[in-house]
Amino acid sequence: MTAEMNKQEFKTVAGPIKFDDKGDPTVAGFVFYEFKNGTYEQM
Repeated sequence: MTAEMNKQEFKTVAGPIKFDDKGDPTVAGFVFYEFKNGTYEQM
């Protein structure tokens, strides 16, 4: 299944997604941020 997923891009409600050889998405669909000690940082 992973081999097939690596061959193509999938259209999702969050936008297109594609996977690398390990099965990880090639781009982050979202990022979490935290406001802490007066700064706004990516978690």
